[in-house]
Amino acid sequence: MKPAKKSISLALVFILLSAFGPITIIKVAANAASDADAQQFKPVAACDDWIYFSDWDSSTVFSLYKMRHDGTEKTFLTDRVSNIAVAGEWIYYINSDTSGLHKIKTDGSMDTEIASDMVFDAIIDGEWIYYSLVTGHPRNQLYKIKTDGTEKTILTPHGGFYLNIYDGWIYYTAGDDHWVYKIRADGTTDRIKVDPEIWGNWLNVENGWIYTEGENSAIVKMRVDGAGRDVFYLGWNIQPMYLEVAGDWMYFIKLEHDLERGAICKMRIDGTEEIELFEIDYYPGGNPLRAVIGDWIYFAQDVDNSAQYGYLYRLKTDGSILERLYTDEIEIVFEIPPRLPIPTESPESPDLTETPPDSPLTGDNAVIFAVMIFIAAALTSDLIKNLIKEKVS
Repeated sequence: MKPAKKSISLALVFILLSAFGPITIIKVAANAASDADAQQFKPVAACDDWIYFSDWDSSTVFSLYKMRHDGTEKTFLTDRVSNIAVAGEWIYYINSDTSGLHKIKTDGSMDTEIASDMVFDAIIDGEWIYYSLVTGHPRNQLYKIKTDGTEKTILTPHGGFYLNIYDGWIYYTAGDDHWVYKIRADGTTDRIKVDPEIWGNWLNVENGWIYTEGENSAIVKMRVDGAGRDVFYLGWNIQPMYLEVAGDWMYFIKLEHDLERGAICKMRIDGTEEIELFEIDYYPGGNPLRAVIGDWIYFAQDVDNSAQYGYLYRLKTDGSILERLYTDEIEIVFEIPPRLPIPTESPESPDLTETPPDSPLTGDNAVIFAVMIFIAAALTSDLIKNLIKEKVS
């Protein structure tokens, strides 16, 4: 019987540790989005070990290049390319001359037209590409088409831009009234206005949250169902341009219209800790932010008024390194210490009158714990007595 009592005591100790120790429970959301592969068409994209980008060159056309993440092996692929998306061995792009939808192999071969429409904005998700036509086009509708050019379908007669896909829904800013709408990606619903008070010059959807521009040029963050709205006001006559979300940070171009000044900034997604990373040329009518990939921000800047849309640069997300990409070889412009947050008011002191959260050892838990301790103590006491008797005998 002695080994049995010892086993029982050890088992109780294990139960106690399991019940009240630091055990982490991982819960997987049942409604998690299945849009991990959805990819907006942008001037810069990444796939595996390569960065692909469209850049304004000296021949007054946009050319498509690829390079390694470290900036080496820069390679010309083709010209007349604006926004792109990369999936597997194919690069999907909008032709900068005709606005047609094309695809080309990542080695620059097999350039193929998918659709001859005048495409303004597009997003790819699996075997489907969703796109809208240029603003003002008489057929400015929202379409979907397979990547092989088949099964072209009209989803809604109301087109738009800044297309995003989340959990089977397409979110976009409408071309006719600039309100934020959503529509089922399979076309089974008509468009639905997300929020009757919010319309946006730009739109981004990340991890179940919508980011857009609200009243007084504030950054508005709300859930995809329109609930849980937060408003981050940057200041008088200060406008945030298109915003990218990466990890815990929002990256955006901030325009100070009174000073005719622009800057690349980042802010935590909870609206705290704004950091100005780099001052750029003032673009009152365009958006120089191209993409945020890894720990690099890609943006365009016209350094000598020779490029209509600006040349391509990239900046470390901490503001420490700036590189220009439009030259034959990547050039480092500067290396400096990481930028610090913009000073703000001191945070409020914690409310010491708030009731602390309940201890895990309260209520029924405390009773169960006490009973288990009593049982363990009794069994351990018997075990010790038996050991003493064995020692004495």
